Amino acid sequence: MNAIASAQYAAMTYTAASTENHFDIFGLNGNVLCFDYLDKAAQGDEEFKQEVLLQFIRQVPSSMEKMEKAIPQKDSSTIKRILHELKTTVYVMGFGNLVMPTMKKMDALVSAPYDNRLVYTLFQYIRVTCDAAVEEARLYVSH
Repeated sequence: MNAIASAQYAAMTYTAASTENHFDIFGLNGNVLCFDYLDKAAQGDEEFKQEVLLQFIRQVPSSMEKMEKAIPQKDSSTIKRILHELKTTVYVMGFGNLVMPTMKKMDALVSAPYDNRLVYTLFQYIRVTCDAAVEEARLYVSH
């Protein structure tokens, strides 16, 4: 197993509740979000940054729920649409490097008849990562 696959497998074994441990395997010191891009876009406007974070907090859990329901139904158009919507989101929030390879693999898999178990395994990695990012955004907004 290559290093990326090993890291993805290890990450899937953690729960969103263990965010700090989960992302230490990536050398991120427990952080998922990186605000470099968002800070540039906000140009010092903390209110704008807060609004983007609140939108992220509202949008991502709903997207994850919809995708989880679409997988057993083999609703590839919904899965692909949600993956496409998440692309920009994960880059703006600074964790595209953590989930985009898995998102691309999932997108490719659902383009043809697919094995639900493999797609669901990829989804679990994306979900755990997104859940951790949402929790981190909540903590940021609440302080």
